[in-house]
Amino acid sequence: MSRVRWLAVVVLVCAGVFAWQGGAYSTADYVAVNRAERVAAARVQSLTREVDSLKRFRRLLETDPAAQERVAREQWGWVRPGEMSFIVVPGSVADSARAAGSR
Repeated sequence: MSRVRWLAVVVLVCAGVFAWQGGAYSTADYVAVNRAERVAAARVQSLTREVDSLKRFRRLLETDPAAQERVAREQWGWVRPGEMSFIVVPGSVADSARAAGSR
């Protein structure tokens, strides 16, 4: 091949590489943007499910006395009259005595 043909081939290859990777946004930028879009869409879907779940929970707390009582017992340790509440603390005196006796 002559020198002009080699130069034409080099110019065409360079133009192809520039078309593939060059310009304002390269192929790597396109792939990165697509990946970020998929991550954002997954996060939006996750947050949508969480919001829906919280809305259901809120509606339940507003209307269901059993759910209200359950939350009051779990969060604030409320008990009914006549009931007793026990709090187990890890590493307490009873746990230490039991561990010492098993040696």
